[in-house]
Amino acid sequence: MSSNAVLAAQTKLARGLGARLDCVDGYLVELLTLFADKGTQTQMVAMAPSGYDTRDKEKYANLRQDSEARVRDMKAWLAALLIPISELLAHEKYHPDVGATPELVGHFRNLWFLCVVFGISGSAGRQKLSDHEVAALGIIAEKTPALVLESANDYVDSDLEYNSILRKDFASSVSLSI
Repeated sequence: MSSNAVLAAQTKLARGLGARLDCVDGYLVELLTLFADKGTQTQMVAMAPSGYDTRDKEKYANLRQDSEARVRDMKAWLAALLIPISELLAHEKYHPDVGATPELVGHFRNLWFLCVVFGISGSAGRQKLSDHEVAALGIIAEKTPALVLESANDYVDSDLEYNSILRKDFASSVSLSI
């Protein structure tokens, strides 16, 4: 219940910032950073059972079930966080996609990496998300700046390979399940 109240307050603030466009960039970075932090926490929770001794099969099964339930809840929270982000981006006169800084591009890139890894975007996301969350993803996609800057040299060898948002242990587990 308290997380719903926080989400409602974030959404109301995002909606109200249309009158104060000078504050929107800072709030957008905060929301995108929160999304990335929650995504990192979700990865850690998802990988937690793999660090335990598996000799006790029953204990491992219980840990795995608890972890999967927490991960589902955390993914739902991530999806819900798309709504205040989209409300902020929905302001007609606000265009972060034009002349975005490298920092802002990195934040958007992290958001999309996490959406893909957790199945929030694409056809998998449409099946899991509410209509409001799907609409929010559309608004975010419209206002997302180019995810690779023209000035980026050797993007794959540098930024993408060493992206800190995707934990190596989690990324390897995702690639094995695909």
